[in-house]
Amino acid sequence: MTLEELARDPLISTTIWDILVTSSKSNQMYGPAFKYTREDFLNDASPEEWDAWEQKAAELELPLDYFLAEFV
Repeated sequence: MTLEELARDPLISTTIWDILVTSSKSNQMYGPAFKYTREDFLNDASPEEWDAWEQKAAELELPLDYFLAEFV
């Protein structure tokens, strides 16, 4: 049952509905969101991490770009 359906239900009290709406609105994030992209993650990886990824891709006989996209 969705919140809209609950709101239309005469057995649900207004107080409970007000609590649900208030709590869902209070979960919003405020301020600028920090964007750390996948490319940032890969660029920040150490040479040891790259070596480990290359080794694992070779063990699985997968191209490195596919391994990175699916498993890292």
